[in-house]
Amino acid sequence: AKAERKQAEKYQDLSGKSHKQADWFDLAELAVELGLVLCSVAILAKDAKFWFGGMGVAAIGIVLTVIGFFM
Repeated sequence: AKAERKQAEKYQDLSGKSHKQADWFDLAELAVELGLVLCSVAILAKDAKFWFGGMGVAAIGIVLTVIGFFM
């Protein structure tokens, strides 16, 4: 019974880590998609500010993805 409890606690810790990673990945996806939308607006508005903003937000998404992998 002790071995099963120890294994269950191990899996519970792994589950907690996976949930934290999922939160980071969700934020990263949001940032990348927002960057895509801003770049699309740049095409419609013919304004480079939106494009640079979109690329910046997408870069933040990439950083958040890396943070998620190393959590």
